[in-house]
Parts: sequence; structure tokens; C-alpha cells
Amino acid sequence: MKQIELEIGKNCNTFDIPDGIKKVTVKQVGNKIVIEMAPEKEPKPGDVMINKYGNVYILKSIVGKVTHRYFALLGKSGRLAIDMSCHSGRPATPEEAQPLWDALKKAGKRWNPETMQVEDLPEMYYIREWVERYMKAGHYKHEHIALAISMYLEYREGKK
Repeated sequence: MKQIELEIGKNCNTFDIPDGIKKVTVKQVGNKIVIEMAPEKEPKPGDVMINKYGNVYILKSIVGKVTHRYFALLGKSGRLAIDMSCHSGRPATPEEAQPLWDALKKAGKRWNPETMQVEDLPEMYYIREWVERYMKAGHYKHEHIALAISMYLEYREGKK
């Protein structure tokens, strides 16, 4: 962020705003006018965005000034869509992005930032979630859970 200070009453009321500046803030501090200039940050693939319609999405590419392609989008209506395009938006806050992560999880999906893909949750995730839920609740003893997992794995092996 670039900052300029101008003293009130001095003959210095013009200045150039460099290219790529997205936001200019002007405030008075004592006998000075302080101008802060924030550079424009171009969104990159994998950034979580939100548009004026309330759609939260993971940016895939910029198609034009008003259109973005996305990996996954959660519409304001609650509908989850994968790999299409939408109206462009701004970076989402973590609070704005959370419903998208929740919807992906509910759909059995997750975002992998290393491979830049929406993936199916691995089966181990469901097993771990089941074990944690029943261990916390105290419904089963450790040996019963181990036996249930063992029986499930034997069933899966026979199914292949």
C-alpha cells in the first residue's frame, strides 16, 4: 500500500494515481491529509469468490469483465454446481466461504488446492467420521468399533 501525506495550506494539491490502484482512501490526520492507495489484486484460480447475487464459488478462470468460470459454486438458493460459469465477483470472506465448504462436504466432495480439483471424499473420511461420532457418544466399546470396521473391510474385499 502506498501512502502520500500532504500538508494542509501548502500548494501541493495534485498528485498522480499510478496504474493498477483499486482503492484510494483520503483522511485528515492533524494538519495533514493522508492518502492511501491500495493496488488492485487480480484474483487467481482457486480463490473463493462471491458475486452480487450471493453465489459463492471457487474461481477457475476469468472469462471476461463480467464472467468467471468456476470449479464449484453454491447458489444463493442452496444449489451446488460444478464446473460452469457465472457473473464475476469479489474475494469472499472466510465466513462467506463456509457454506460452500459445508455444501461440498454434504455432497461427498472436497476441494483439493494442490491438484485444483473438486474430488470425492475418500471412504476413509466416512469411516473416521462414523468412529468419532460413536466414540464420543459412548455407544460402543473400542473392541466393538474395531470389530465393526474389520467386518466392513472384509465385506468390501469380498465385494471387489
